[in-house]
Amino acid sequence: QNYYVDTWGFYGGKTGGWGLRPGIIGNVDAGGSGALTGTAAVRGQFFSPATSINGTDSVLVVTGDVEFVGGGFQTPGSFRLGLFNGANAGKVTVDTSADTSGVWTGTDGQNYGYLFIPGSGTNAPVDWYGHTPGSWGGILNGVWDSTNSGYVLGNGVLKPAGAVAGPGTYSFEISVAPTGNGANQVGFELANADSSYMFGETAIDNHSPVAATQFNSIIFALNSGTGATAMNLSNIQVTMAPSPVVTGVKGASGSEVPKTFALDQNYPNPFNPSTVIAYQLPKASKVVLKVYDVLGREVATLVNGTESAGSYKVTFNMDKYASGVYFVRMVAGSFVHVQKMMLLK
Repeated sequence: QNYYVDTWGFYGGKTGGWGLRPGIIGNVDAGGSGALTGTAAVRGQFFSPATSINGTDSVLVVTGDVEFVGGGFQTPGSFRLGLFNGANAGKVTVDTSADTSGVWTGTDGQNYGYLFIPGSGTNAPVDWYGHTPGSWGGILNGVWDSTNSGYVLGNGVLKPAGAVAGPGTYSFEISVAPTGNGANQVGFELANADSSYMFGETAIDNHSPVAATQFNSIIFALNSGTGATAMNLSNIQVTMAPSPVVTGVKGASGSEVPKTFALDQNYPNPFNPSTVIAYQLPKASKVVLKVYDVLGREVATLVNGTESAGSYKVTFNMDKYASGVYFVRMVAGSFVHVQKMMLLK
């Protein structure tokens, strides 16, 4: 199921002199008459109560677009995203006990979840309040996990090397899924339309405990190092999907006949080198499933034939392909749908 984020607010008293301009459902703009004077942290709420990734519908995927107006995030640590289960989601809150440095760290309030810091240019991973440098990590109850100092999950891959994140629109995707052995697989990607900037990777949170198994909000934070005069968020969606089982071959799964045609988001995403693409057919149909590169050139045909009603999964290995953004397109009768994928090697 897909849901739009429709409740927004500044978080932790971080406004940076900006105001909030909610738009249509799933959209919000934050900005002012000039560049930020501090940090602005905009928070959107998913559900109440928090959405759990335990159970049958266990993969949480959050997608959307972020537009930076007037400046990008070239300065180290000047743009951060947090995926959390926390208190006061979507409300204006003031927390004077944390974040007095003017850089939002995610350690305020009662947050549980993951913090991502995309790189830009030749910037090295930033140091998070005296902890191990890294581009993403986990936060438990508003603090770093005391038993795993730094709690860094890893460093994302920047493609092409040295790519600079200037003004413009970037699409993002965050995914979290349990691995079945108590760990979480966490995926993150951020890329612009022409693939001149791509950042992301997939990491495993195998700490005990993991940072979170429930999530209710996402936070986008900029500081004055960006020079941006506005940050516009659009099409922010939350998807809960069944955790895929990698079979290595195409095949039907499950006994229940789907009610609608569907092409699910591939998983994991970003991936290297294999990913799973799932789709559903409510009736027997001629199915064409193809993969294209960012220039619209066909790179692979995964399915081309008539199939009976059911749910299907295809494992696609892109070991021989270059890193970048790709699109998988499904046509079944009058149903046409496209999903974006990112290969990061």
